[in-house]
Amino acid sequence: MVNSSWTKAHIDSILYHDNGFLNILTYLPPLVFLRSSLAALKPAEIVYPPCDTRELAELPLEDRGRTIVSLAQFRPEKDHRTQLLALSSLLESHPEYHDPPIKVILMGGSRNVEDAERVKQLRTLAKELHIEVGHLLRNHPWMVCEITLLGSR
Repeated sequence: MVNSSWTKAHIDSILYHDNGFLNILTYLPPLVFLRSSLAALKPAEIVYPPCDTRELAELPLEDRGRTIVSLAQFRPEKDHRTQLLALSSLLESHPEYHDPPIKVILMGGSRNVEDAERVKQLRTLAKELHIEVGHLLRNHPWMVCEITLLGSR
């Protein structure tokens, strides 16, 4: 079991790696048991961690600001850059959304130095695109996420 499509692809590529030399070794008497084990391998299955959204469903929808909240870890595969580029394209084709301005809040986990650098690059890109980024929040407790979501559209 894995918890993402990226991890599934990675694990499956390891499990089903084909190597002629190693395949031949499975015909040798001490390793012959591996042949049946390898044949029985099944692809990894994605099991997403449970996420209780009942409290979020209770948040009121009225009296909210013009804020977009993106909640995802700051990892390359989450591609926050594309979100900023898409918003920039929207604002370019619909200038009426400039007043009042739409504020963006990017929230998520940051695992390492590379993720922290990615956050800095996102802040720079937002400035270049003239997008108002309210916050780039890293590694905040869930309560902060809920409070932030309460004020977003």
